[in-house]
Amino acid sequence: MAGVIQKPTFAPTITGAEIQVRKTIELNSSALVILYQAGTTINAVAATIGANGALTYGTAIEIINNTQNEEHVDICLIGTDKFAVCYKNASNFTFAVVCTVSGTTITLGTGVTMSISLATTNASICSLGTDKFIVVYKNSSDSLMYAKAATVSGTTITVGTVSASMTSRTVGTIFQNGTDKACIFFNDSGSYTLALSLTVSGTTITL
Repeated sequence: MAGVIQKPTFAPTITGAEIQVRKTIELNSSALVILYQAGTTINAVAATIGANGALTYGTAIEIINNTQNEEHVDICLIGTDKFAVCYKNASNFTFAVVCTVSGTTITLGTGVTMSISLATTNASICSLGTDKFIVVYKNSSDSLMYAKAATVSGTTITVGTVSASMTSRTVGTIFQNGTDKACIFFNDSGSYTLALSLTVSGTTITL
């Protein structure tokens, strides 16, 4: 049976604000999470998928309120009822926060800093397995890429030590290519797309 085309109903009414969906992840075959921008805020909402494809939305929660974040936000699934979001805060640090989902109710954890200094750009996040993720970002002060891995208990994040510095190129995206393994795509100065593999033991990253 075909799905049902719906007008989004999850976003708050904000005069003059444009609603922009940033990322969507699937929790399971009948539920998903939508990360979107409404005005100056980055928000998340969970939805269940009915038999005919219609969505039932929960109550949206605010992840961060800062107009700088829209181009520096990413999301990944780290369990069937849990996801992690990375974002750039008002002080230009890259942060990560974990949320749990029960039905369509999202519970927001406490954000922790993932970057070694302020003025970071191009952050990207991916899962390394259940309750584990990695964030890669570009540090504007030296123009180098760095990464940090983290483990999760509930919504509490334990962050490992920062990786060795990597290339001075711009981060494209990072994705999981096995348990405790990830691959970063980035552009070099000649506009070629390159890849770099990482392995993680605990929260220690090896390039």
